[in-house]
Amino acid sequence: CCGQQIDPFGDHLVSCGFGPERTRRHNALADVIFQALLVDNKNVVKERRCTGSDNSRPGDVYHPDFLDGRPGYFDVTVRNSLQPLYVTKAAVKAGAAAEAAEEQKDLRHESKVITAGGLFYAMVVETLGLWSPFSIETLKTIASKTSAISGLQFH
Repeated sequence: CCGQQIDPFGDHLVSCGFGPERTRRHNALADVIFQALLVDNKNVVKERRCTGSDNSRPGDVYHPDFLDGRPGYFDVTVRNSLQPLYVTKAAVKAGAAAEAAEEQKDLRHESKVITAGGLFYAMVVETLGLWSPFSIETLKTIASKTSAISGLQFH
């Protein structure tokens, strides 16, 4: 539907911005993070704008008191390691696309969030399932906080 010819393996379909799948994947992950954070704090919200001069929206999910009394802004990104920009790097280094996406998100939002007194969490996963190391650590922190409140064990 975007006009590009589909390759024999369907790689383009995974990241095509004209179809609904890319947005569905992103929103599904943001919803899971939102639901997990709600266990810790009922004031968690979606689509929070950062207080600052440009009023940017660095958080798909916002937790008002995530760590040490500071709010957390969680920005979900799904990156396709099969797109031409990353495929060569991803063939050599697993997670290359996630690493690039995390750097881009940090450059775009982190300093604004810190200036506003918050903590920025780029939650990056590649379309084939690999999460960035920072995202994995953040997910573990969320799971630990959730399990402490819910009583369910986290392994």
